[in-house]
Amino acid sequence: MKRWLVWAGALVSLLCLAYFARALAGHWQALGTLRWSAGVGAAVALALALYLGTYAVATRAWQQGLRLFGATPRYRALGRILLLSQFAKYLPGNLGHHVGRVVLARHAGLPGEVVVASMVLDTGLVLLAGAACSLPALRLLATRVAPRLEGAVPWLPWLLLVGVAALGALLASRRLRQAWRTRLPRLAGFRAAPRRLAAIWLWHCLSFGAGAAALYALCVALAPATGPATGALAVLGVYAAAWLLGFLMPGSPAGLGVREFVLLLGLGPLFGVQAATAAAALLRLVTTAGDGLAFLAASRLRAPA
Repeated sequence: MKRWLVWAGALVSLLCLAYFARALAGHWQALGTLRWSAGVGAAVALALALYLGTYAVATRAWQQGLRLFGATPRYRALGRILLLSQFAKYLPGNLGHHVGRVVLARHAGLPGEVVVASMVLDTGLVLLAGAACSLPALRLLATRVAPRLEGAVPWLPWLLLVGVAALGALLASRRLRQAWRTRLPRLAGFRAAPRRLAAIWLWHCLSFGAGAAALYALCVALAPATGPATGALAVLGVYAAAWLLGFLMPGSPAGLGVREFVLLLGLGPLFGVQAATAAAALLRLVTTAGDGLAFLAASRLRAPA
């Protein structure tokens, strides 16, 4: 990847993080007026459980993908690899978890070429699932997001959003083009199976649904006056768009800053800026804690024989 893309991505991520931090600081006192009750605690616990459940779904999707290349790995072994490797996504460069997965999978006896090819295929299907799940947010982001949020520079949110979207589209096209021109066509063991490919795509859609449900639980708990049926489908779209752009942004560890920025823009019109800010911050805490718990749990498990 060209160095200028990494620097550009890091700059956009820092600007997004600064914007979110500014919103968080500006609403700090107002956040104290939100209903921080036992219901919020229950929502946090539910969100954590749902997020940890995405590991199980991602493991199943990866296992199905490996079978397309003739590998027959055990589910438990793959789950341990994902639980251990994902924590490395917080390292600068946003590549540590991919490298860790390859190293651990090879140590478990899987051929390196097969592992890399399955990850390329898996990444492509994740991008397609994220794009599909983000569709409900398109109209919301286009028509309901106000050009001015709490006294910020009027054009700043839109400028950042355009920058994030442009870089994301560029990186997606580069990654997919390179992947399909190099790794997959050259691997003789690959067997195209439309039903299995569709199943993997659906597993990833389910993962996005679980993550969106975690976010929705936090939003409803923080803004109960909005009602339990407010914008459920829109929350899925906003969550998927935030995840997708954070994933594609180079130089952004675990999408830090980018995802919070998109969540704030998308959830603000639905639940209010205060609740949206608190939900985005809590979701980051939940996912970070979940990744830490997953790593600790996997580190205590013995590798399957």
